[in-house]
Amino acid sequence: MKQIIFSHSKTVKALLIIGVWLLLPFLTGSVTYLSSVLRDEPASWGRIVCIDAHLWYIWMLLTPLVLKIARHFPLDNRYWFKNVLLLIPTSIAISVLHTFIFLFLRYIFGAFSESGLPSLSFVYMMASRMFVTNLLVFGGIIGVKHAIDYYRKYKEKEIRSAQLETELMKAHLQVLKMQIRPHFLFNTLNTISSLLRTDIETADRMIAQLGDILRLSMEIDGKQEVPLHQEIEFLKKYLDIEQIRFRDRLNIMYNIDQEALNAFVPNLILQPLVENAIRHGIAPLPKGGAISIRAQRINGTLTIKIQDNGKGLKKGKKKLKGNGVGLVNTTARLKQLYDSDYKLIFKEQKEGGVTVELTIPYRATRDSKTLDGNLDNVQD
Repeated sequence: MKQIIFSHSKTVKALLIIGVWLLLPFLTGSVTYLSSVLRDEPASWGRIVCIDAHLWYIWMLLTPLVLKIARHFPLDNRYWFKNVLLLIPTSIAISVLHTFIFLFLRYIFGAFSESGLPSLSFVYMMASRMFVTNLLVFGGIIGVKHAIDYYRKYKEKEIRSAQLETELMKAHLQVLKMQIRPHFLFNTLNTISSLLRTDIETADRMIAQLGDILRLSMEIDGKQEVPLHQEIEFLKKYLDIEQIRFRDRLNIMYNIDQEALNAFVPNLILQPLVENAIRHGIAPLPKGGAISIRAQRINGTLTIKIQDNGKGLKKGKKKLKGNGVGLVNTTARLKQLYDSDYKLIFKEQKEGGVTVELTIPYRATRDSKTLDGNLDNVQD
């Protein structure tokens, strides 16, 4: 495949070069013709174009040779000055070669039929007249070739830089995700360990739920973003464990719009936010409390709100940024994925509790069948 693409690219370049040279006689010939008309010395447009065709089409034939010379004497290394000095006699030789080919073709097509072969003085005159032009054309071909090479190398460097930045971002995100998982697993295993001393049956149910979580986690492993319905499914598995632990002290309510279910969200983004609400909002209350999870599309954004009626923020704080492992990594992941195009706000409610509001750009998967199949599982 790579060889086919490379061959195709070379063919396009060759056709482009030929096309430019084929057009040049008509452009320069038209300019010369208009100039003669303005001087009141009109000449034959066809004859002028024919002469210019000899000049430019010879250069078209010489272009591969000039490009080969340019590759042999590159100007982008430490020997550029030496190569420039070597290109000077080479350009003179190519200029002389072009002149002799031009005169030879003119002789073949009968330009000197009346006077026979052109004299040496005529050859010298033509060579000197065409010398500067030929040097400029030679230098132009070299310059265009190096300009294209520089641009290609710049784009390749830009692409490599973007690829490296993407790979670094993926690696960083993967590290952050791997930090969240042990944090979550440690908390869950710690709960199971405490239940083994008091309620073996409940601990056994939690172990089964944890197995489901690990299975689901492996299914979506390696993905930085997943549809919201998959994230909700994972969250429900986690909350099943928490509801076993809290018994009837924890109520969960879902209100997820149909469009929101299909939107992409960062993998494992909701679990640390809900865990924070349970740990700091609901757990300290003897009677427990409730958590509501809402998601809706608002224009070009997806807004997710996690609200609890728990203990609330510390006195004097209206907004906060999480400083736990889960919340710190959540913020870092959002920064990596969306730069500044996201919002994560913690606000205390007047009636008590905290609302976490997450806003990210809305992007949806087209897998509507998966969406419809999971709708009943996430709306209570």
